[in-house]
Amino acid sequence: VNDLLDFERLQTGHVPLNLNWHQLETILENSVQAVEQLAELSQISIEKDIKPVSLKCDSDRIIQVVVNLLTNAIKFSPKLAKITINNEKLENQFVKILITDHGPGIPFHQQAAIFERFKMLEEQSEINKTGSGLGLAICKEIIELHGGQIGVISEPNQGSTFWITLPYDNHQAK
Repeated sequence: VNDLLDFERLQTGHVPLNLNWHQLETILENSVQAVEQLAELSQISIEKDIKPVSLKCDSDRIIQVVVNLLTNAIKFSPKLAKITINNEKLENQFVKILITDHGPGIPFHQQAAIFERFKMLEEQSEINKTGSGLGLAICKEIIELHGGQIGVISEPNQGSTFWITLPYDNHQAK
């Protein structure tokens, strides 16, 4: 119910963003810390390669997105797998955050649909994974409110890389 309410508020613009200067490293570190226990219980390791970037964003909302993506990566990765999270500056004043897993992958024909509300992979019921079907739709709304984009690169049996782009600034947070 909370996911549905969040999604509706985001779509109608009733969720104001609390924009302040933040270090992306801190946001990503906090996101990883939030899922560390789940990763340990699932026998999954998380490898980080985080470069310094200052950006103006709602850190709580970006953490919400990254935690959702990390949680999904953990949920769909086999035991003893490794998830990586890293970032890179793009030439167009955007930073790209990448989260890569070694799960079952996503068929190309389903990749765009997973960012729509109530959409889940057809194969999820086969591997007994549940959810509301709103998590990625909420992530998409949050990232787009920040002027960014979200997507996935994936092939069946090859894992997935979910990516986010966000505008950044070369100046240090004030």
